[in-house]
Amino acid sequence: MAYSLQISIKTRRVVKVRYDDGVWVQKDKFGIVVDWNPSHTYSLPNFGSVTMDYYCYIYKPKLGDVVIDIGAGIGAETYYFSKTVGPQGRVISIEAQPQTYLCLSKFCQHNKLDNVVLLNAAVSDVHSQVLIGTGENHISNSIMNSASGVMVDAMPLDSIVENYALTEIDFIKMNIEGAEKLAILGMSKALAMTRFVCICCHDFKADRDGDESLRTRDVVSEFLTKNGFDVTLRSADERPWVRDHLFGINSNLLPLSERA
Repeated sequence: MAYSLQISIKTRRVVKVRYDDGVWVQKDKFGIVVDWNPSHTYSLPNFGSVTMDYYCYIYKPKLGDVVIDIGAGIGAETYYFSKTVGPQGRVISIEAQPQTYLCLSKFCQHNKLDNVVLLNAAVSDVHSQVLIGTGENHISNSIMNSASGVMVDAMPLDSIVENYALTEIDFIKMNIEGAEKLAILGMSKALAMTRFVCICCHDFKADRDGDESLRTRDVVSEFLTKNGFDVTLRSADERPWVRDHLFGINSNLLPLSERA
């Protein structure tokens, strides 16, 4: 009750908050958000605008598209992708951290995102088990250099694509906190059938924290280029994390003559 009142006052709308099986469920007029902790910053319309801004710089998914959301978190981008691709489309939503995955699963269930397929796994270079962090700032939990956490299954994206019998992919969004340099090693076949990508690199964290293992932009950009992608950056953006987003167009699937 206290959280409901606090968040309702801050957002100036009625928000009902309840604890459910280890996660917090927030309901307002727009829909339901599920997270580790309650927050007044959440709303489904905001999820859409942030997703458009961060990830859809060169391509906005369309009705009927197949989208893969790698590092789906609690479902902010998954929600937007689900709504834009519609009932005939498909979203493969992948999240490694088990507690965050629980939020994602309940979020999709409560909001009836029936075109979303969920997978609790890390995307990496090989089939293995890896350690992922359990910090409450869950957007920063990573399989890179985690000294403690929980063990989770990891697998190449190529295997996931094969398991779901995908033959074409319209858009891949990847945000996995430095592990992108491992993930690219297991996704050559997936890239060959993908038209657009947004891969979030993390050089800004290397600059900020001094962890050179997070300096990924050059190696990921080179890999995309070698696999036939024309790569674009938002170098003039004032936000350092956005400057590290790599946007790719598959020149083998979408030559210049066919681009908008």
